[in-house]
Amino acid sequence: MSQTPFITNYPKTSIVEIKSPNYGQIDCSIEVPNYCAFENLPSNFSDIHHGTIEEFVDNYSQSTYHFPILYECNSCHAFFVLDYFFNSLDSSVTTNIAPYDYDFGHYEYNFDELIADVSPRFKSIYLQTEMAEQKDLSEIDEFGYRKALEFLVKDYLIKYTHETDENIGDLPLGACIKKLDSKDLEITATIASWIGNDGTHYVQKNPELTISDEKNYLEAVVAFITYKVRAQKARDYKKSHS
Repeated sequence: MSQTPFITNYPKTSIVEIKSPNYGQIDCSIEVPNYCAFENLPSNFSDIHHGTIEEFVDNYSQSTYHFPILYECNSCHAFFVLDYFFNSLDSSVTTNIAPYDYDFGHYEYNFDELIADVSPRFKSIYLQTEMAEQKDLSEIDEFGYRKALEFLVKDYLIKYTHETDENIGDLPLGACIKKLDSKDLEITATIASWIGNDGTHYVQKNPELTISDEKNYLEAVVAFITYKVRAQKARDYKKSHS
């Protein structure tokens, strides 16, 4: 059976009933997805819709049958279609992914999942911006990463400092960065914001700094905040068990 991005070397199998225009309902043993290529994680899936069996006849008068199944990842809720092929009703079924630009690469998220708890919008905005970058939509990359930075900084201040949503919500990003509880973190976030701001201006103030620099500084901000949140959780745990 051919490999797809959604089926690992140890696939699950299932018996499905498929409608055939010539043979009525038939049972097929198929491999079902067990790995989400969007999240790069093992996952479970729901089969949303089963297509009808269709027949192809090639130049040698050989018949090939196929039917599609629409799946949904139960974790990220992304949709995709697997196409199942066989040569006769008693032959084994092979699997192919339906041709479509699924663009799996943009779903790579190399940060500690703790950050998704600190700022869910940061993860969403970061991944969307990375997708735009991979599609060469370079005019919006810098601003997208800057927006991700703003949500991360504001959510961190609200959840892990004494700031409130009323104090932080409408405050400019630069003013929020000055409230961060580490001078190194403040400086790192400031440089990342400068590059993002340049992405919105006709004349750049820091033309020597690139999108790669912005991502590197943003990753450093994420690392700083991850460390500080982990340390706070460790302090809280130690205090509760002393």
